[in-house]
Parts: sequence; C-alpha cells; structure tokens
Amino acid sequence: MRACGVPVHFRVRRKAGSCCWLSRWEEAVEIESLRWVVTLSEELHFGRASQLHYVSAGHFGRQIQRLERQLGVRLFDRTSRRVTLTPAGQRVVVHARRVLATLEELRNSAEPTSPPASDDSATAEASSPDPDPSGRPAA
Repeated sequence: MRACGVPVHFRVRRKAGSCCWLSRWEEAVEIESLRWVVTLSEELHFGRASQLHYVSAGHFGRQIQRLERQLGVRLFDRTSRRVTLTPAGQRVVVHARRVLATLEELRNSAEPTSPPASDDSATAEASSPDPDPSGRPAA
C-alpha cells in the first residue's frame, strides 16, 4: 500500500508526476469468454464445450485460463479425468448468465418492434403520371 491507501498494483504512471487509478478489470473481459465459461460449466468437458463453439480445445482452454488470470481466481478444477466448477466459478457463472441475458435484452430492445412500413403509396404516386389538374382520372 502507498500512503494514499491504494495498492501499488492498482496505480499506473501515465506522465511524469501524474498517475491514474486502474482496477483489475482494466483489461476488458470479452463477452465470448463469458459464453465459453457458461458452456464449460454445463458440459464439464473441454472437448465437447469447444466443439459447441467451433474452436479447438487448446484455444478454448487458453481463453478460459486467460479469463481466470483476469479475474484472479480459478473457475474450474481440472484433472486428467474430469473438470469441476469451483465455488468462485459457480458465482462467476451466475453473473455471466445475467450479463448474457442482459445483452440479449439489449439486442432485442434495439430491434424494431414491427417491420418498417413500406411506403408503397408514395412509390406508386411517384411512378404514376401527373394527375389531371381538373381532378378527372387519366384515360
């Protein structure tokens, strides 16, 4: 801890004499990583979970490890025979599901509620000849 009470690893020097506070979340957590954590928590198998996302098991595992490093906690216990969710992993999965559900709500709210009205009458008027000023229909 520094004199100001902020842990050293949360401070970064930007310019001479100035500093900026950073959190452990400064490196962005990717939405895809949250999806992958949820899938792995359901499958409890790296191979099957990676197949569901159409990526190799090695890449999938590295992304899970990267997220664990970002969060500073192990989400899964791994052995050569099985994968289990840690208590911290259970909490993260609950929050990840909420985040993903909120993103889905956001996506749904951004979609138009009804298809845009096609202005066929304006198109028809534009393509028809100018009406007779006397109001009689054109022959």
